[in-house]
Amino acid sequence: MKNMICADILKKVGFTELPEELDDQKVNQEEALDWATHIDFERALKFYCLDLHKNFMSLFEPYLKKWMKDTDLKMATFMLNRFLFEPDKYGWDKRFKREIIDWLPAIVLLSGYLIHLDNMKKRSFDLSQIEKHRDRIKQSCILDMEVYHMNGIDLSHLMWGSIFINAHIVEIGRLQYEIKKYDYAFLPFKMDQEFCINLHIPRMGKLDSQSVEVSLEMAKKQLNRYFSELPHSFKVFLHSWLLSDHLEEYLPEMSNIRAFRHRFEILGYSGTSSLVKFLFNTCSDKISDYPEDSSLRYKVKRALLMGKKFHNGIGLLK
Repeated sequence: MKNMICADILKKVGFTELPEELDDQKVNQEEALDWATHIDFERALKFYCLDLHKNFMSLFEPYLKKWMKDTDLKMATFMLNRFLFEPDKYGWDKRFKREIIDWLPAIVLLSGYLIHLDNMKKRSFDLSQIEKHRDRIKQSCILDMEVYHMNGIDLSHLMWGSIFINAHIVEIGRLQYEIKKYDYAFLPFKMDQEFCINLHIPRMGKLDSQSVEVSLEMAKKQLNRYFSELPHSFKVFLHSWLLSDHLEEYLPEMSNIRAFRHRFEILGYSGTSSLVKFLFNTCSDKISDYPEDSSLRYKVKRALLMGKKFHNGIGLLK
């Protein structure tokens, strides 16, 4: 039986940066290839309602046929499945980078279908929560195709989808609540608890104060039921472009985003803001082509053209 270095295989399929844990980790080729033959793609596609999405299937099916014949892709899928879909994988693993855009992330997500089912059962998700999870995995697979016109999906959607596969996130009203291990380091703030809640805001729908307030109040009552490892009194953090530095000066006085920002004590800023991706729905760096069909888009576009830099904010819910 042949053992192979995980990092070597993953680099062969386009990965340029990997977690240190994978540097010396080995995988048995026979075990990996046998595992790959047991993935029920037909059932997984049906469960996530992707089989009915004609545009997705027209692009995905040719890649799946290629995957079926490619030993390296099968082994890479096995490694990523085993590494990402584990009960103790709390949070987004930012240590992966890949230069290629294709359908491998979708393959990996679909390979976690049975794990996803089992994890949702363990968390006692009701039918409504299960339906939301199904839709979020579907969106992870089609968003880049529909919004950014890619023939494939960005690696970030595999990382995002892994949070759902591991059942570490629930959707309550307007907002999503992810249990994660606290990993922010901002002085003078200090937190002794191991777990906290990372807040997420789905793209669709208004961010009005009433729907946000209802969601937060419901979450106080429900989150401990879903996440038994969460302390009874927990902290809620947001790491988002919505808390970007300089953003407030372009917001109307009665803006929903302004009101939402004021719910948080901003602890600091981290990395280049994802504002362009979420506000303008583009991955392009050609600022002159950004849409300006709203007051906020118009003002922020002008600021970017003048060289203004934005950074994601990290805030603690007051």
